[in-house]
Amino acid sequence: MENKKDAQPSQPKKSNTALIIILIVIVAVIVLAGLAVGGWYGWKHWIKKDQSTNTSETKKASSLTLTQLEEILKYPNGTITETDHTKASGSTSVLRMETSDKVVTVYNYYLNLNSTQKWTVTKKSLEADNSSASVTYSATNNEFTVDIGIVEKYGGIISIDVYIDAENLPIGTASSTSSSNNTNSANANTNTTNKTTSSDYIIADSNTRLISRSELTSLTPWQLKVARNEIYARHGRAFVHKDLQCYFAKKSWYKSDVNFSENLLSNTENQNVAVILSYEYEINSPLLSTDSGCNTN
Repeated sequence: MENKKDAQPSQPKKSNTALIIILIVIVAVIVLAGLAVGGWYGWKHWIKKDQSTNTSETKKASSLTLTQLEEILKYPNGTITETDHTKASGSTSVLRMETSDKVVTVYNYYLNLNSTQKWTVTKKSLEADNSSASVTYSATNNEFTVDIGIVEKYGGIISIDVYIDAENLPIGTASSTSSSNNTNSANANTNTTNKTTSSDYIIADSNTRLISRSELTSLTPWQLKVARNEIYARHGRAFVHKDLQCYFAKKSWYKSDVNFSENLLSNTENQNVAVILSYEYEINSPLLSTDSGCNTN
């Protein structure tokens, strides 16, 4: 009888198993709770970051108004015949103009205006007989697209149709950016203008008014190159070409600025750069990409 009692298994085994199960459940609950809290904070952080990104993009998109964009796209030597905001054509804005300039001149102007504004050309074409042309481009952040049609009509008149698709741009006013830039540019050069004469510039007021193609026909290739670059020089641009370095170094008003940016140029100055550059292409200027050196100018 004593041997049978000694052979019976011990009882605490069942309670130990239950205790282990309870501990596993507790650990699992803690882990799941931690994941839930971490996920909640991660989700909130992602939402906040996304909202911040959207706000930043919205601010960037609204840095230019539709009216300002129209001002930039006006052809300097053209006459406005119609401005349409009814969206009847499927576009946000339609700007129609006429000019007596050649199709190729207008075409080159808009190609070069695009380069000064840092937009992207997505399509371009010029008929072999130079009777029509088109340019399509968009902003780098896709806030708008522009389609430009250039066609020769009766009597040598050229029609320019500009179709703007910019649903996200506020209407705004033309003065809020361009006038501000022009004012800043004029103020920045007030002291310089008082101390220098027009002989210090090829085109002394190219920073304050739009110039026309007819003003450029009497200028030499070198004068055209200087006229275009003196617009940048007023803001302190440092030049790569030796001929420009030597030329502007002799001007008392010129001072190189390491903080120079093309964003400092006003809409008027950008358009004037494009007009001169377009004419240089038109006459196939030999100095467009050639450095003539210090000793020749």
